[in-house]
Formats: sequence, structure tokens, C-alpha cells
Amino acid sequence: MQSVPGDCELTDGKWSPTRPGVFFVGKANGSVEIWDILDKSHAPTLSQNVSALAITTLVPYVQKGRKKQVLLAIGDRSGTLHVTEVPWSLSHSPSSEMSSARAFFDREVEGKAYMDGLLSKNLVVAQDLEAAAEEAKRASAEEARDEKKARLIQEYKDFLAYEHKLLVKLGVIVEAGKDD
Repeated sequence: MQSVPGDCELTDGKWSPTRPGVFFVGKANGSVEIWDILDKSHAPTLSQNVSALAITTLVPYVQKGRKKQVLLAIGDRSGTLHVTEVPWSLSHSPSSEMSSARAFFDREVEGKAYMDGLLSKNLVVAQDLEAAAEEAKRASAEEARDEKKARLIQEYKDFLAYEHKLLVKLGVIVEAGKDD
């Protein structure tokens, strides 16, 4: 599971004691987010500005009684304690939520394993491509070296032929089979 990059640092996080798919996040900008990943996993369900200072501590508390009210104690950098009530829909779970949350996390684990497998395969392919490119580069360098060597040999042979003609013309050497 992954969300888009946030605009500020996350300072604390806690799971809901009553809902397996809900968690609370404190932020450096003084806000608190409540995420219900079974509703939407890409963005918070609720975001509330609580303080002008960074949130340092989150403590969810279930108040016993007939209502089973869920409170969230929030501490900020100055030491101020803020207590808020978690909305009913985010604190009381339907009977099937545990199995839904388990299925969600199982899918996330399977998705991560699948992506890790793809990453591993892509890494192997990238390494193979890199090795092939390096081999092609090496072969190209060898080919260029061989071509240069052949060109130099040909230039040397041409030079020797020119030198021979010049020496014959100057009369320094006499070609075999020619009499003066």
C-alpha cells in the first residue's frame, strides 16, 4: 500500500483499537488524518487541523459503556493535550471488517510479491541487456581495431611498393630480370 508523497513529515501513527482497517496519522503541520483503507487506500478519509504545532503523540482510547465511544488523545510539540471523538463510522466496524481487512492485506502482500518478482525479472533482463551492450561494444572495439590494423598494414604495403618504385627509378636497385 502506498499513498502519494505528502506535503509534510509524519510524526506519529496508531491503529484504531476498534477497526482493523482504520489508522490515525499525526503530522508536523499540526493536523491529524484518519485513514480507512477499506474505503479508500490512496487518501485519508478525514483530515483535521488540531494545532499550529507539530503533533507528537496519538493515543486512541475506547471509553467503555453502552456507547463504546472512541476518543483520540492528541499531544502537540508544546505539550498541549487535545481530545477529540472519532466519528461513529470510523470507530464502529461492520461484522465483516476483520475478514475484509485480512483479505486487503493478503492482496497487498501478494501484489508486493508479484511486483518484487517483476522487479527481479526486470533486473535480470537489464543485466542481460547491459552485458549484451558491453559485448557489442567490445566486439565493435575489436572490429575497429582489426580494421585499423588492416588499414595500417595496407598503408605499409603501399609505402613499401612506392619505396621500391622510387629506389628502382633512382637506380639504387635493379629489378630482377631487367638488364641494363
